[in-house]
Amino acid sequence: MAEVRLPDNVLYNIFAFLPQKSFLRSRCVSKYWNRLISDPYSMKLRSRHLIFPPIPLHDLDHDVPFDNTDVSMINLLSSFETLRKKEVTIVGSFTGVVLMVIKDCRDSMDMLLYNPFTRVFRILPFPLPSRSPSCKFVYGFGYGKNPNDLKIFRCRTCDVTYDVFSLKTSSWSCSQDLDPLVEFKDDVGTFINGFLYWFADNFENIVIVALDFEKMVFSQMPLPCSYKSSILGTLSGCLCMTTKSDNGTGFDVWSMKEQEVKNIWSKTFTICLDRIYLRNFKPTSILDDGRILMTNGQRRLLIYDKSEDTYKMWTVMNGFEDLASIRCTEYVESLISPFNICYAVS
Repeated sequence: MAEVRLPDNVLYNIFAFLPQKSFLRSRCVSKYWNRLISDPYSMKLRSRHLIFPPIPLHDLDHDVPFDNTDVSMINLLSSFETLRKKEVTIVGSFTGVVLMVIKDCRDSMDMLLYNPFTRVFRILPFPLPSRSPSCKFVYGFGYGKNPNDLKIFRCRTCDVTYDVFSLKTSSWSCSQDLDPLVEFKDDVGTFINGFLYWFADNFENIVIVALDFEKMVFSQMPLPCSYKSSILGTLSGCLCMTTKSDNGTGFDVWSMKEQEVKNIWSKTFTICLDRIYLRNFKPTSILDDGRILMTNGQRRLLIYDKSEDTYKMWTVMNGFEDLASIRCTEYVESLISPFNICYAVS
């Protein structure tokens, strides 16, 4: 009997709607299928934007854009000794690969790149931590003009030392010449358009401090409003921040329309939390499409969608109740390996 082969465009459309596990398993059907699935066009048709949290979740609504993250995180963290007693910091993502730092109860740290779609991870060499138990670490992940020149930024605030890891050379460099003369308020910088941003105290006011990733130079800019329960994020390709509204029943979202131009901020929208059971929630992450991740500091998380003025809520698994400073990142499904991330963009 002659082999029946479906046209490529039919197969591409089938692959686009397959669940994650079925999609990945389909690569084993034949070399031909594997070639089609590995084609960037196949992943472009899926182009699903998902959310990666640093903790396992359950009771998920299937419409919430998570992709078996509960299983993914359990399998990942189980690779690092005891599952619980872990402090996971999400630093950022690039082309579907997430950068995270895992710290255990003995202050031992691992830094790794992880593809939530393929479940492949790469442990990175980690610079020696400070011996001071009170030393705070500040992180960033991004690039300058060239997306292939990805770098990881780490600041040891106790001795004002800055370590930069180049993924291209797989090596760390250290500098003490970058002191921005501020006290960082954020543990993780927000990356956009070649810059990393943090809230910081310059010992006179709360400001936003920016690191130019190309020039490796710090600068400061004033806030558009008062610093009250604020977080930084991106919105439609612009730097944005939230602050508690004047009437205390919600949060205002501000966007900076022009980079490197002071005071070009505008209030984009307001999140109203006038429902009694939502008043204890506060924003912790801003997604670029305008969705806001919020938590009540216990075992409840929700995503507020400004476009429809709706929200969806779910529960965190037992053993991961401390959500006061949870940070998530958005990523796009990809087959890119954490070992080849610097060669993902031509």
